[in-house]
Amino acid sequence: MRRSLRVAVLASACALAGVIAAGTLGARNSALATNSGSLSVSVSAPSVFEGNNFTVAIMQTATVATSGVQADLTFDRTHLQIVSVTQGSAYTGPPASGLVAGVAPQTVSDAVNEANTSTGTFKNASAFYASTGGQPSIPAGTNQAIVITMQAIQGVNFTASIGLANPEMIEATGDSMTVSGTTGGSILIHHEDGDQCLDTKELGPSHATGGQRDPNNPWDFFDVPTPVLLPGHTTGTRSHAVTIADAIAILSYIGTTAANPNTANANGAMYGSDLDADGHQDGQEYDRGTAPNPAMPWAPGPPNGAVQISDAILALNSVGDNCN
Repeated sequence: MRRSLRVAVLASACALAGVIAAGTLGARNSALATNSGSLSVSVSAPSVFEGNNFTVAIMQTATVATSGVQADLTFDRTHLQIVSVTQGSAYTGPPASGLVAGVAPQTVSDAVNEANTSTGTFKNASAFYASTGGQPSIPAGTNQAIVITMQAIQGVNFTASIGLANPEMIEATGDSMTVSGTTGGSILIHHEDGDQCLDTKELGPSHATGGQRDPNNPWDFFDVPTPVLLPGHTTGTRSHAVTIADAIAILSYIGTTAANPNTANANGAMYGSDLDADGHQDGQEYDRGTAPNPAMPWAPGPPNGAVQISDAILALNSVGDNCN
């Protein structure tokens, strides 16, 4: 049986009063529902790298004040997973409010697990207001009802759709409302090989814009963390562009080696440190081998275990390349 938003609203209100109640969303004056509303999905970004999180907000638009909303969220579970669910900004303040999901006696966690592992449908996601005194409401207009954090788990330039089904809304008076329509959304999932350049860039025709490279090779775009990573200076990041600053930063690591990862050079740099906590040895980030294809000097080979002046020269071969 589908969990009703009306059940949630009444149950929450009566729980506060110490009473048990039940009903259906349309049980009260459903024939009198003349006002209308709509639900839509708002995705926090147009694209995301696989492994990263983004948010999906269920937005409600209504011509009158409302006190609750409910819908099923549909998604491709082979490419997306739900991480967490919270009430939207419209439902986070007093008076008492609630968030439920699934089919009773499921909890929100149960509904998330079912959607991620089995159905790809987060059922009966419901946000509502309920209190013992007066009838609280969300003002007419567009408001954020539910926020769902999702993770892109796999996909190579794959567009994942996110939809809504079985929408319900309830007016502040307790009457059910006509839901005139729903609008879904989508997000483009990028595969990322570790060099922070999009596949579409690396497959492009010009190395100057990040192209003529292998989208599965994390070493062929020689952009390094700047300012250079040294003890006491750990904020360096990659800019997705190769500049003279990259070549200069490499100089600070000359003399460091994978064979002696914990031996510092005169600048205090060590090949085996991980000052930016990215899971890679710092020395690797400033180290490259000779370009496998001599005709493509802008695409160096993987680290060879020792940072030398030749690494800075390799970086100079691609100064000006930008994959932003």
